[in-house]
Amino acid sequence: MERQRVLVVEDDKDMRRFYQDFFKTRHSEDFAVTIVPDGERALGVLGHEPIDIVILDCGLPGISGEHLAKALRAQAKTRAVGILMVTGQSSPQEIIRALESGADDHLAKPFDEKML
Repeated sequence: MERQRVLVVEDDKDMRRFYQDFFKTRHSEDFAVTIVPDGERALGVLGHEPIDIVILDCGLPGISGEHLAKALRAQAKTRAVGILMVTGQSSPQEIIRALESGADDHLAKPFDEKML
């Protein structure tokens, strides 16, 4: 079975460490993961590497997660990439905004790793 190619876009250092541990240490047989701290670097990765799933923090510096999701949906090359929007908010309005921006699903922080 081919490993899923995951791009994590997260500006919080502790959350990046969590994803590093989760994907590279505990699930390395299932996932090939790249972790970046901002939308600009995410666009660079997406321009050069095929990605299956993006785990996208909503509150990024620079390009917001919502704008990045919209950009991914607007480009033919990345339109079919799965997007999980991770936010610090779980209000109905926040969920709707995440989904309207192009996310396939929404996950509120903090979350249990079993949710991934």
